[in-house]
Amino acid sequence: MELLLQLLVNGIAVGAVYGLFAVAFGTTYLVAKVFHVALAAVFATAAFAYQTALAAGLPAAAAVFAAAAAALVTGLFCEGVVYRTLRRRGGDEMMLLVGSLAVMAIVSSTIALVWGHTPLPVPGFGDGTSYTFGGVNITLRQIIIVACGVLATVGVAAFMNGTAEGRKMRAVSDNPVLAGAAGISVQRSYLWAFAIGSLVAAVAAILFSSGRTITPFLGLQPTLVGAVAVIFGGTGRPVPNFLVGIFLGIVQSVALWRVESIWETAILFGILFLVLLLRPHGLFGNARTAMET
Repeated sequence: MELLLQLLVNGIAVGAVYGLFAVAFGTTYLVAKVFHVALAAVFATAAFAYQTALAAGLPAAAAVFAAAAAALVTGLFCEGVVYRTLRRRGGDEMMLLVGSLAVMAIVSSTIALVWGHTPLPVPGFGDGTSYTFGGVNITLRQIIIVACGVLATVGVAAFMNGTAEGRKMRAVSDNPVLAGAAGISVQRSYLWAFAIGSLVAAVAAILFSSGRTITPFLGLQPTLVGAVAVIFGGTGRPVPNFLVGIFLGIVQSVALWRVESIWETAILFGILFLVLLLRPHGLFGNARTAMET
Protein backbone atom coordinates (compact mmCIF):
# COMPACT_ATOMS: atom_id res chain seq x y z
CA MET A 1 0.00 0.00 0.00
CA GLU A 2 2.84 2.39 0.81
CA LEU A 3 4.29 1.81 -2.65
CA LEU A 4 0.94 2.59 -4.26
CA LEU A 5 0.59 5.80 -2.25
CA GLN A 6 4.14 6.82 -3.14
CA LEU A 7 3.41 6.26 -6.83
CA LEU A 8 0.25 8.33 -6.42
CA VAL A 9 2.21 11.24 -4.94
CA ASN A 10 4.83 10.98 -7.68
CA GLY A 11 2.09 10.87 -10.30
CA ILE A 12 0.48 14.05 -8.99
CA ALA A 13 3.78 15.91 -9.29
CA VAL A 14 4.43 14.64 -12.82
CA GLY A 15 0.80 15.25 -13.74
CA ALA A 16 1.05 18.88 -12.64
CA VAL A 17 3.65 19.42 -15.37
CA TYR A 18 1.45 17.61 -17.89
CA GLY A 19 -1.42 19.78 -16.74
CA LEU A 20 0.57 22.93 -17.45
CA PHE A 21 1.27 21.62 -20.94
CA ALA A 22 -2.46 21.04 -21.39
CA VAL A 23 -3.23 24.60 -20.27
CA ALA A 24 -0.65 26.00 -22.70
CA PHE A 25 -1.76 23.78 -25.57
CA GLY A 26 -5.46 24.40 -24.93
CA THR A 27 -5.03 28.18 -24.79
CA THR A 28 -3.31 28.41 -28.16
CA TYR A 29 -5.73 25.99 -29.80
CA LEU A 30 -8.78 27.72 -28.32
CA VAL A 31 -7.94 31.07 -29.91
CA ALA A 32 -5.82 30.34 -32.98
CA LYS A 33 -7.09 26.84 -33.87
CA VAL A 34 -3.51 25.63 -34.34
CA PHE A 35 -2.42 22.15 -33.27
CA HIS A 36 0.70 23.71 -31.79
CA VAL A 37 3.11 20.77 -31.58
CA ALA A 38 5.94 23.31 -31.82
CA LEU A 39 5.16 23.84 -28.13
CA ALA A 40 7.73 21.06 -27.65
CA ALA A 41 10.35 23.38 -29.15
CA VAL A 42 9.19 26.25 -26.94
CA PHE A 43 9.58 23.94 -23.94
CA ALA A 44 13.06 22.81 -25.00
CA THR A 45 14.20 26.38 -25.67
CA ALA A 46 13.08 27.45 -22.20
CA ALA A 47 14.75 24.45 -20.54
CA PHE A 48 18.08 25.04 -22.26
CA ALA A 49 17.98 28.78 -21.56
CA TYR A 50 17.34 27.99 -17.90
CA GLN A 51 20.17 25.44 -17.76
CA THR A 52 22.61 27.74 -19.57
CA ALA A 53 21.88 30.67 -17.26
CA LEU A 54 22.40 28.53 -14.15
CA ALA A 55 25.59 27.02 -15.59
CA ALA A 56 26.88 30.55 -16.21
CA GLY A 57 26.49 31.30 -12.51
CA LEU A 58 23.47 33.59 -12.79
CA PRO A 59 21.00 33.66 -9.90
CA ALA A 60 17.87 31.57 -10.10
CA ALA A 61 15.67 34.61 -10.75
CA ALA A 62 17.75 35.56 -13.78
CA ALA A 63 17.61 31.97 -15.04
CA VAL A 64 13.81 31.98 -14.74
CA PHE A 65 13.67 35.26 -16.65
CA ALA A 66 15.94 33.81 -19.37
CA ALA A 67 13.69 30.76 -19.72
CA ALA A 68 10.55 32.90 -19.93
CA ALA A 69 12.13 35.23 -22.49
CA ALA A 70 13.36 32.35 -24.65
CA ALA A 71 9.94 30.68 -24.57
CA LEU A 72 8.17 33.95 -25.36
CA VAL A 73 10.40 34.73 -28.33
CA THR A 74 10.02 31.22 -29.74
CA GLY A 75 6.25 31.14 -29.27
CA LEU A 76 5.69 34.58 -30.78
CA PHE A 77 7.93 33.64 -33.70
CA CYS A 78 5.71 30.63 -34.37
CA GLU A 79 2.57 32.78 -34.50
CA GLY A 80 3.88 36.09 -35.76
CA VAL A 81 6.04 34.70 -38.55
CA VAL A 82 5.22 31.08 -39.37
CA TYR A 83 1.49 30.68 -38.78
CA ARG A 84 0.56 34.21 -39.88
CA THR A 85 2.46 33.76 -43.15
CA LEU A 86 0.74 30.44 -43.80
CA ARG A 87 -2.69 31.95 -43.10
CA ARG A 88 -2.06 34.83 -45.48
CA ARG A 89 -1.25 32.30 -48.17
CA GLY A 90 -4.49 30.44 -47.59
CA GLY A 91 -3.10 27.63 -45.44
CA ASP A 92 -5.66 25.49 -43.64
CA GLU A 93 -5.31 23.74 -40.28
CA MET A 94 -3.39 20.86 -41.84
CA MET A 95 -0.89 23.26 -43.38
CA LEU A 96 -0.48 24.98 -40.02
CA LEU A 97 0.17 21.58 -38.43
CA VAL A 98 2.87 20.85 -41.00
CA GLY A 99 4.41 24.25 -40.31
CA SER A 100 4.33 23.54 -36.59
CA LEU A 101 6.07 20.21 -37.07
CA ALA A 102 8.72 21.94 -39.20
CA VAL A 103 9.36 24.54 -36.50
CA MET A 104 9.65 21.83 -33.86
CA ALA A 105 12.16 19.88 -35.95
CA ILE A 106 14.24 22.94 -36.90
CA VAL A 107 14.40 24.42 -33.40
CA SER A 108 15.15 21.08 -31.73
CA SER A 109 17.86 20.31 -34.30
CA THR A 110 19.36 23.76 -33.80
CA ILE A 111 19.50 23.19 -30.06
CA ALA A 112 21.23 19.85 -30.71
CA LEU A 113 23.70 21.59 -33.00
CA VAL A 114 24.56 24.25 -30.43
CA TRP A 115 24.45 22.24 -27.19
CA GLY A 116 25.01 18.74 -28.56
CA HIS A 117 23.10 15.53 -27.88
CA THR A 118 24.80 14.78 -24.56
CA PRO A 119 22.26 15.13 -21.71
CA LEU A 120 22.96 18.25 -19.65
CA PRO A 121 22.26 18.28 -15.90
CA VAL A 122 20.02 20.97 -14.46
CA PRO A 123 20.41 21.89 -10.78
CA GLY A 124 17.37 21.08 -8.70
CA PHE A 125 15.50 23.25 -6.26
CA GLY A 126 14.10 22.46 -2.84
CA ASP A 127 17.51 21.57 -1.36
CA GLY A 128 16.52 17.90 -1.21
CA THR A 129 14.10 18.61 1.64
CA SER A 130 11.44 15.95 2.08
CA TYR A 131 8.65 15.07 4.48
CA THR A 132 7.46 11.60 5.43
CA PHE A 133 3.83 10.83 6.22
CA GLY A 134 2.88 7.26 7.00
CA GLY A 135 5.82 5.89 5.05
CA VAL A 136 5.13 8.11 2.02
CA ASN A 137 7.89 10.53 1.08
CA ILE A 138 6.88 13.95 -0.26
CA THR A 139 9.69 16.21 -1.39
CA LEU A 140 9.69 19.99 -1.24
CA ARG A 141 10.31 19.93 -4.99
CA GLN A 142 7.05 18.06 -5.54
CA ILE A 143 5.16 20.53 -3.38
CA ILE A 144 6.62 23.46 -5.32
CA ILE A 145 5.74 21.83 -8.65
CA VAL A 146 2.09 21.28 -7.71
CA ALA A 147 1.78 24.73 -6.12
CA CYS A 148 3.25 26.47 -9.18
CA GLY A 149 1.00 24.42 -11.45
CA VAL A 150 -2.11 25.40 -9.51
CA LEU A 151 -1.15 29.08 -9.39
CA ALA A 152 -0.35 29.23 -13.12
CA THR A 153 -3.61 27.48 -14.02
CA VAL A 154 -5.72 29.73 -11.82
CA GLY A 155 -3.90 32.75 -13.26
CA VAL A 156 -4.69 31.73 -16.85
CA ALA A 157 -8.33 31.00 -15.99
CA ALA A 158 -8.67 34.37 -14.25
CA PHE A 159 -7.10 36.17 -17.21
CA MET A 160 -9.32 34.43 -19.76
CA ASN A 161 -12.54 35.01 -17.80
CA GLY A 162 -11.89 38.20 -15.89
CA THR A 163 -10.03 40.59 -18.20
CA ALA A 164 -11.05 42.52 -21.30
CA GLU A 165 -8.24 40.96 -23.34
CA GLY A 166 -9.28 37.49 -22.24
CA ARG A 167 -12.87 38.10 -23.28
CA LYS A 168 -11.66 39.35 -26.64
CA MET A 169 -9.68 36.14 -27.06
CA ARG A 170 -12.81 34.12 -26.37
CA ALA A 171 -14.75 36.20 -28.88
CA VAL A 172 -12.08 35.49 -31.50
CA SER A 173 -12.28 31.81 -30.62
CA ASP A 174 -16.06 31.77 -31.16
CA ASN A 175 -16.00 33.60 -34.50
CA PRO A 176 -12.93 35.51 -35.70
CA VAL A 177 -14.83 37.13 -38.57
CA LEU A 178 -17.52 38.61 -36.33
CA ALA A 179 -14.93 39.55 -33.73
CA GLY A 180 -12.95 41.43 -36.37
CA ALA A 181 -16.11 43.18 -37.57
CA ALA A 182 -16.76 44.27 -33.98
CA GLY A 183 -13.38 46.00 -33.88
CA ILE A 184 -11.38 43.29 -32.11
CA SER A 185 -7.87 42.75 -33.44
CA VAL A 186 -7.78 39.05 -34.29
CA GLN A 187 -4.01 39.04 -34.76
CA ARG A 188 -3.52 40.69 -31.39
CA SER A 189 -5.62 37.98 -29.74
CA TYR A 190 -3.56 35.32 -31.49
CA LEU A 191 -0.36 36.87 -30.14
CA TRP A 192 -1.82 37.06 -26.64
CA ALA A 193 -2.76 33.38 -26.80
CA PHE A 194 0.73 32.34 -27.88
CA ALA A 195 2.36 34.61 -25.32
CA ILE A 196 0.32 33.06 -22.51
CA GLY A 197 0.85 29.53 -23.79
CA SER A 198 4.60 30.10 -24.13
CA LEU A 199 4.98 31.51 -20.62
CA VAL A 200 3.04 28.59 -19.15
CA ALA A 201 5.28 26.23 -21.15
CA ALA A 202 8.31 28.00 -19.66
CA VAL A 203 6.99 27.33 -16.15
CA ALA A 204 6.49 23.69 -17.10
CA ALA A 205 10.01 23.51 -18.55
CA ILE A 206 11.61 24.86 -15.39
CA LEU A 207 9.63 22.54 -13.13
CA PHE A 208 10.16 19.49 -15.35
CA SER A 209 13.89 19.95 -16.01
CA SER A 210 14.94 20.90 -12.48
CA GLY A 211 17.04 18.13 -10.97
CA ARG A 212 17.08 16.19 -14.26
CA THR A 213 19.17 15.99 -17.39
CA ILE A 214 17.80 17.60 -20.55
CA THR A 215 18.10 16.78 -24.25
CA PRO A 216 17.02 18.75 -27.34
CA PHE A 217 13.87 16.66 -27.89
CA LEU A 218 12.76 16.42 -24.25
CA GLY A 219 9.55 18.38 -24.89
CA LEU A 220 7.95 15.97 -27.33
CA GLN A 221 6.49 13.44 -24.88
CA PRO A 222 5.04 16.01 -22.43
CA THR A 223 3.52 17.90 -25.36
CA LEU A 224 1.78 14.76 -26.62
CA VAL A 225 0.43 14.03 -23.15
CA GLY A 226 -0.69 17.65 -22.84
CA ALA A 227 -2.53 17.36 -26.16
CA VAL A 228 -4.26 14.21 -24.88
CA ALA A 229 -5.28 16.09 -21.72
CA VAL A 230 -6.82 18.86 -23.84
CA ILE A 231 -8.83 16.30 -25.82
CA PHE A 232 -10.02 14.85 -22.51
CA GLY A 233 -10.90 18.17 -20.90
CA GLY A 234 -12.02 20.29 -23.84
CA THR A 235 -10.34 23.45 -25.13
CA GLY A 236 -10.67 26.74 -23.33
CA ARG A 237 -11.02 25.07 -19.92
CA PRO A 238 -7.73 25.57 -18.03
CA VAL A 239 -8.80 24.00 -14.74
CA PRO A 240 -10.26 20.78 -16.25
CA ASN A 241 -7.23 20.54 -18.55
CA PHE A 242 -4.91 20.81 -15.56
CA LEU A 243 -6.89 18.22 -13.59
CA VAL A 244 -6.83 15.79 -16.52
CA GLY A 245 -3.07 16.30 -16.76
CA ILE A 246 -2.76 15.28 -13.10
CA PHE A 247 -5.00 12.27 -13.77
CA LEU A 248 -2.77 11.18 -16.65
CA GLY A 249 0.33 11.63 -14.51
CA ILE A 250 -1.21 9.42 -11.84
CA VAL A 251 -2.15 6.77 -14.41
CA GLN A 252 1.35 6.81 -15.84
CA SER A 253 2.97 6.54 -12.41
CA VAL A 254 0.65 3.90 -10.94
CA ALA A 255 1.00 1.82 -14.10
CA LEU A 256 4.58 1.16 -13.01
CA TRP A 257 3.14 -0.82 -10.10
CA ARG A 258 1.99 -3.58 -12.44
CA VAL A 259 3.58 -3.14 -15.86
CA GLU A 260 6.93 -2.20 -17.32
CA SER A 261 7.65 1.46 -18.06
CA ILE A 262 7.67 0.86 -21.82
CA TRP A 263 3.88 0.45 -21.64
CA GLU A 264 3.24 3.90 -20.12
CA THR A 265 2.57 5.68 -23.41
CA ALA A 266 0.48 2.81 -24.77
CA ILE A 267 -1.71 2.92 -21.65
CA LEU A 268 -2.24 6.68 -21.98
CA PHE A 269 -3.27 6.49 -25.61
CA GLY A 270 -5.39 3.42 -24.90
CA ILE A 271 -7.33 5.49 -22.37
CA LEU A 272 -7.61 8.27 -24.97
CA PHE A 273 -9.09 5.82 -27.46
CA LEU A 274 -11.70 4.65 -24.94
CA VAL A 275 -12.63 8.21 -24.00
CA LEU A 276 -13.04 9.19 -27.66
CA LEU A 277 -15.37 6.22 -28.11
CA LEU A 278 -17.45 6.82 -24.99
CA ARG A 279 -17.16 10.60 -24.62
CA PRO A 280 -16.25 12.14 -28.00
CA HIS A 281 -16.37 15.65 -26.51
CA GLY A 282 -14.05 14.83 -23.60
CA LEU A 283 -14.57 14.08 -19.93
CA PHE A 284 -15.45 17.69 -19.09
CA GLY A 285 -16.21 19.07 -22.52
CA ASN A 286 -19.32 19.43 -24.61
CA ALA A 287 -20.04 19.95 -28.25
CA ARG A 288 -19.00 23.57 -28.02
CA THR A 289 -15.79 23.22 -26.06
CA ALA A 290 -14.40 20.01 -27.46
CA MET A 291 -11.39 20.06 -29.71
CA GLU A 292 -12.43 20.09 -33.32
CA THR A 293 -11.15 17.09 -35.19
